[in-house]
Amino acid sequence: TISKYPVDEFFDGYVGFRYHRDQPVWQEFDRLADWEDWDEEWREQANRQLRKAMVKQCDEMYGREGNNLASWQMLCSALGRGPVSDPWPTSLRYQGSKGRA
Repeated sequence: TISKYPVDEFFDGYVGFRYHRDQPVWQEFDRLADWEDWDEEWREQANRQLRKAMVKQCDEMYGREGNNLASWQMLCSALGRGPVSDPWPTSLRYQGSKGRA
């Protein structure tokens, strides 16, 4: 069985809607809201559900421990900050105004 990400599961809950994973998640949310023709109340409720799915997905991918160096390194890598092109976090000690770990 292939495990799905929580964000994928959120969009899969809307039968007939084709979620485009290669597009920004909020763009897809707006497209879904238009497709469903939600009023503001429904839109806010779905927005809260999507945010929960995004947090859960981030927790699953990078962990919830803020003091885990490996998790921070994975997050930096996902954001395009790597050991070659940018300063790579080698500790969790704050390194001044540039926000380096």
